[in-house]
Amino acid sequence: MFDDPQADEAAELARSFLDSRHGNAEMLGLQITEVIAGKEPHTWIVKANLHPKIGWPERIYYHVNVNLMTGQVDLQQVQ
Repeated sequence: MFDDPQADEAAELARSFLDSRHGNAEMLGLQITEVIAGKEPHTWIVKANLHPKIGWPERIYYHVNVNLMTGQVDLQQVQ
């Protein structure tokens, strides 16, 4: 999906985290729009959005901070 295998891994961890938080994130129209390398090694910021419920027109926007060394995932809702 992305040019860097670590970016792909970060996106997959973010997708799994959002699935665990919202249920089936794919059914809620999950879109991962960007994966950016963080300031620290092995850290990534994944920009994602989805609908809070099926059929809702509004979307929730997130920055998902992923550390590939520790597996830690932090979620920040943005507008």
